[in-house]
Amino acid sequence: MAASRSIRGLDKLLPSLDPESIVAGTPAATQKLFERGRGNYAAAMRSNDITGALDRANTGILERAQARSQAANSGRNLDNTIRQKVAAVLEKPKEISGLSDTELSALNTVVEGGKVRNTARGVGNQFAGGGVSDKP
Repeated sequence: MAASRSIRGLDKLLPSLDPESIVAGTPAATQKLFERGRGNYAAAMRSNDITGALDRANTGILERAQARSQAANSGRNLDNTIRQKVAAVLEKPKEISGLSDTELSALNTVVEGGKVRNTARGVGNQFAGGGVSDKP
């Protein structure tokens, strides 16, 4: 909340500045830099939601899916876990707000899988995968 107030304050302050009081550039140019910076930050946070690369904890979809898959099945069902995590994100409007159509399409493709991935899953399920236990 404090950050939002600060941003609103800066958004009001910059256009009201006298161009003569600015050492370099103009208030409008500074405002554009702030807007671009906010856009870059938002994009980084959306990417981090997928990868978790910016956090020390397992916060990204890929990291959480890998950790849960390894804990549950010796890592053998990572693809399914990733699909489930991405599908859960796509069900929440707040989590996908700000994503571009291209980013949403890419996430939907992860859930649906491609021909090669889906064929490999099918073959794996036929031969030893598909819930069949390795234990005698």
